[in-house]
Amino acid sequence: WYRTQVISQVGELYYELIALDKRLEILQRNITLQSKGLEIVKAQMAGGRATALAVSQFRAQRMATEGKQFVVRQAITRIETELNMLMGQYMGKISRDTSAINHPLPKKIYAGIPVKVILGRPDIQQAELGLRAAKADVSVARKAFLPSLTLDAYAGYNAFRLPLLFSPGSLARGFLAGLTAPLLNRSALKNGQQVANSAQLSAFYHYQKSLIQGYQEVVAQLAALENYKQAYEYKSKQVAELRRAVATANDLYLTGYASYLEVIVAQASVLEAEMEQVDLKQKSYSSLISLFRALGG
Repeated sequence: WYRTQVISQVGELYYELIALDKRLEILQRNITLQSKGLEIVKAQMAGGRATALAVSQFRAQRMATEGKQFVVRQAITRIETELNMLMGQYMGKISRDTSAINHPLPKKIYAGIPVKVILGRPDIQQAELGLRAAKADVSVARKAFLPSLTLDAYAGYNAFRLPLLFSPGSLARGFLAGLTAPLLNRSALKNGQQVANSAQLSAFYHYQKSLIQGYQEVVAQLAALENYKQAYEYKSKQVAELRRAVATANDLYLTGYASYLEVIVAQASVLEAEMEQVDLKQKSYSSLISLFRALGG
């Protein structure tokens, strides 16, 4: 369990680091873009087509972007320090693949995970040991408490919407029925085995609680993966549209059909959207790592 925690922590820090690298790349690209805009407006001011106010606005925008670089660089240093500490080494450059932030997440994750996979969680294994100590039949408990489901974002969507929870068509209804039946009929499990004493009853309750908690944690991360995936796709479309808007604003400005403020707003919008795009991808990877942790590694 400790190993799983360390691997998860290293994974989260690693993807945070490459996300910071991507943010730095975005800032540098936008600084280049803003510098070109500044040079254009300077030339126009020299020709009497722009004012000193426009030059100041473009220069101030570039300075703001340049300043953000140092905040990102400090964050990179902090993450590298934490990773070096986790790996038991002195400060050094962390080797990484910055392009990994653009890689799609595994398709198998979205296809679903068999619910029996959560049996590998340490807390559930510990609960099973409690069942054995109480001289209860673990295989019977599994059949009674563990539903035959494939966990995915849809199962989670049903499980946490109250109207669907009690709907005959809801996956969650069958799941919860399998979990609550032993409590409603404590005298026997589905195969008729008696719960002989309070120690067994307590062990069964603890086992049930561990399964429910494991199910909820896994489904929550699967839902997060699906939601962040959808959000990322829409954000990517927005970024593409805003990049076209920047090019259009520059062309219109050069021909006198747009003001310098429209160019500045377009450049600021694409920078913000690109940063949000990276943030969404980082959250997707963070959810994937949390899913790894929720499954017990």
